[in-house]
This record gives sequence, C-alpha cells and structure tokens, in this order.
Amino acid sequence: MAAVVVSPADFKDKFPEFAVVADAAVQSAMTMATMYISQVSGGRLNDEQRIMAIYLLTAVILLGNAKTASGKFDATLVGSATIDKVSITAIPPIASTTFAQWLSGSIYGKMLLALLDLKASAPMYMGGSRTRVL
Repeated sequence: MAAVVVSPADFKDKFPEFAVVADAAVQSAMTMATMYISQVSGGRLNDEQRIMAIYLLTAVILLGNAKTASGKFDATLVGSATIDKVSITAIPPIASTTFAQWLSGSIYGKMLLALLDLKASAPMYMGGSRTRVL
C-alpha cells in the first residue's frame, strides 16, 4: 500500500497561522501525529482526508506544546468563580474518552473529531459475519 506524503511546508500552506513555527518543531509534532494516524493509505479515510487528519492532529500537538510552554494549559473547564471568599466550580470532562477530551481542547481537535466521526467511526466487518474488526 502507498503512503501519503506530509511535510511542514504543506502543513504551513494549509494552516498559515503556524507559519512562524520552526520547521523542526512542526516536523516533530507531525512525527508524533503519525504515531496516532498512519500515513499508509487504506481504511475509511481517503488520501486527502488522511493528510488533513494528520495535519489537524499536528496542529493540536503544536498548540498543546505552546500552552504547556506558556504555563496556560488547563485540564478542566471552570463553570463559575467567586473572588471574595474563594468559590470555584469545575465542570467535569465532557468527552467519553481521554483522547476525545484532549482533542476537544482546541478547534483543530474538534475538527479532527468531526472528521473521524464522519469518515472513520463505522465498524469494519470481514467475511459474512458481524464480527467487528478493529
């Protein structure tokens, strides 16, 4: 099977907001993204969808790295806050898995979740049986 080709230059063309990020940082995030989403063609995603999925996950990783570096990484949503007499209410995680919770922290992650939900979430069956193949 053939593999899709991804590159920092193409990523920056599609996501110009990351143009100032060093190519080495983009390549590092892209390498990590391809550990989760294979570059090998096949399955439910066509080649363009696979490339976009890798790029969206790359963007999520880059944003996560930037948030962590700036110390602004937040794990929960705050539902309310009171300054006097310190009262904070946190909203529990809204996603069904920790991966989905992590992705839902950015617009790129939400776009990736939507793409995967629409294109890749249907179970694959083999033979004539209804046995699910993961």
